[in-house]
Amino acid sequence: MAEARDVAAATDPPRRVAGCWVLVDNAANREIVRRYPAILRSRFPGSSAGWVRALTSGAPPPIAPGVLWANIRGTRLAAVHLRT
Repeated sequence: MAEARDVAAATDPPRRVAGCWVLVDNAANREIVRRYPAILRSRFPGSSAGWVRALTSGAPPPIAPGVLWANIRGTRLAAVHLRT
């Protein structure tokens, strides 16, 4: 991300860089999300639903990093709902 931000800042006009993690929706990853919601929330505060919209319909991406689900085949994205 840092390298991408450096490159984007050097363009005219400067571009914004945003990123998210896409987790495969499987048992191991569901357990990580269930077990560590506070860590994920602190590292990925961007709207998961906003990231899904950005990647599926071309909406502007959230400013903050996010996390979302992809099905096993990678053909469908869904928001991650972190418990409080």
